[in-house]
Amino acid sequence: MSNAIRAFTMPKWGMEMDEGTVQEWLVAEGDAVAAGQAIVLVETDKIVNEVEVDHAGVVRRLVAEAGENYPVGALLAVIADAEVPDAEIDRFVAGAAAEARPGEARAADADEPRRTDSGKAVDRAVSPKGRELAERLGIALDTVTGTGRKGRITLQDVEQVAKRQGLLDADGDSSPAERIQLSGRQRTAARRLAKAKQDIPHFYLDRKLDVERLVAFRAERKAAGEAATINDYLVRACAVALGRVPEVNAQFQGEELWRFSSANIAVAMQLGDGLLTPVVHGADRLSAAEIGAAVRELHAAAEANRLRGEDLQGATFTVSNLGMHGVDRFSAIVNPPAVAILAVGRLTADVVAVDGEPAVRSVLQVTLSCDHRVVDGVLGARFLAALDEVIQAPASLDP
Repeated sequence: MSNAIRAFTMPKWGMEMDEGTVQEWLVAEGDAVAAGQAIVLVETDKIVNEVEVDHAGVVRRLVAEAGENYPVGALLAVIADAEVPDAEIDRFVAGAAAEARPGEARAADADEPRRTDSGKAVDRAVSPKGRELAERLGIALDTVTGTGRKGRITLQDVEQVAKRQGLLDADGDSSPAERIQLSGRQRTAARRLAKAKQDIPHFYLDRKLDVERLVAFRAERKAAGEAATINDYLVRACAVALGRVPEVNAQFQGEELWRFSSANIAVAMQLGDGLLTPVVHGADRLSAAEIGAAVRELHAAAEANRLRGEDLQGATFTVSNLGMHGVDRFSAIVNPPAVAILAVGRLTADVVAVDGEPAVRSVLQVTLSCDHRVVDGVLGARFLAALDEVIQAPASLDP
């Protein structure tokens, strides 16, 4: 293996990362690149980062396809000197493919060369999506003619064979169901939520909050030009309540409980390709207006795929609000390593007791999901009571 040929592989960011999605190549084959130049966007663990090349050279081969998932360490591209023969690049790529599948027999290797009737070897590399479709439909890859680079079998090649065999219709459907590949964000959210639900003993506490005073206070501030929303005030109120009940402002780390003096509150956001929970750090030191500005900035960064790792880490509590979607009440899954999450329903009018007399007020139905290993029923009730007390004195929400 020549020192002039260098592998560009899927990086590993953090202990939990085991795969990434190649979102977009920033270079093309044949481009000269400098050391430290970003050449690809990789999505993993809910964020998208640029990946830089370590050495200068020429992009001789883009092995990975945009939109495909690859494990950490997988060969994504080959960087080499311009004078290195193509045959050496081919051997380098083939060797990397063989190392990635150490347990498979070479005779059954789908990326091994096949031979024509004349005996000439032809590259039989198969795109991951093409291989997946062929396996699902039971199509033998040796019956597929590759039209990709050096005879590589593409997804479209497999689809054409499937259509001729009646396994797909003209639109490429094998069943009435639409097949959608999950994005990196969706896979990460699915994995984390499933693990959280399995590992954390959840229980739930409901409370109806009288927010009449908060709504009036926010209307006054809005008339004065302040852009904070009711949700921004709720995040601020949770930060104050966590200061009064610090046992809930915590993380469960292994066999230890970590309690924090500062409230770092994650705010659940639904984007087009998954759920994100970016963190407003130090929410207890911010006004509702400052929290609102921080949330808008995080949302814009999330939509542009420019969130930093630290924007998604360090949460000690989470707020999830579906009220703007017309949901009256719901229960959320705890966002580990935090030990509680507040689910907020829509603003409604209801009859509540005010000074012992029934009155129609603006109310919110909230549900506190708790990790029972840390937060018991009494502790959760104390937090909700503290939250209610804070909301009844909205002027106190300014730090």
